[in-house]
Amino acid sequence: MRQQIYIIFFVLFFAVACAKSPGKIEPINTPTATLKFLTTNTKTVTPRPTLTKLSLTPTLPVKSATASPPTATFDTLRNTPPTIMLHRSNENFDSVFFLKELVTILKEKDFMVITYEDITKQPDITILEKGHLFIITIDDIGLQAPLDPSIEQMIKILEEAGYPAVLGIITEGKLPDAKTAARLKKLADAGWELAMHTDTHVNLNQLAQDMPYAARLEIRTCREKILDATGVTANTLVLPYGDNVADLKILYREKVTWTVGIGGGNKYRTSNWTYYVGREGPSGNALETFNIIIERFNP
Repeated sequence: MRQQIYIIFFVLFFAVACAKSPGKIEPINTPTATLKFLTTNTKTVTPRPTLTKLSLTPTLPVKSATASPPTATFDTLRNTPPTIMLHRSNENFDSVFFLKELVTILKEKDFMVITYEDITKQPDITILEKGHLFIITIDDIGLQAPLDPSIEQMIKILEEAGYPAVLGIITEGKLPDAKTAARLKKLADAGWELAMHTDTHVNLNQLAQDMPYAARLEIRTCREKILDATGVTANTLVLPYGDNVADLKILYREKVTWTVGIGGGNKYRTSNWTYYVGREGPSGNALETFNIIIERFNP
């Protein structure tokens, strides 16, 4: 009787186990059975979606960058601005009166008076403002002596007009005149250009033929003395007598940017490492000279 009860109990237990597990039961001692059991009874879990953190700052639409205008290209051959060469007054010529008349003409015709350094800083100004530019140079400014009264008067005329000038400075001697050095520094700070006119006002062409190094020394000494006295580095060489050196390596080695003579130099090429430019001296009154200069440099 007990055996029958045990058999019935075992059958019922087996039936209940089969009802709870719909998968087919394989002997668990084989790898195949284990794999089938796990495959049949494993639930597929859907991964939780990734949450994107919201920004509290509204995103503004990005504007497309405006294309920069094309770079203008100009011919490297430029017209030299019309240029006058002046010196202190003498018994045959009143430079002060001449300059007063010239300034009046330049004002009436709305000319812009610039320096060579201005062109260095704005290379394309001689194209963009062609026909409206003018350069005034005053030679033989002695660094070691008080300014000549007529030179001082000419400087005042230009200051009142708001015009700068290029001052060709001779540096011969040991010590600069303190007042002259201070005046030149003040002018340089106001936009005037201090240029080398050699140390001893020598003809560089003739000197360079016999002693090339001596010609270099004239330029170098002049630059160093101007720098020591005023704190300004001169990059323009105003040639005494307008006579340029034949060997341009002299200018290159002394780092001369502008070489200012007298004849020729109506045009200069911006691709050169040094530029030679010419000038015109007074010819009659200011109006006559102005017309000659304009015809020469702006034909």
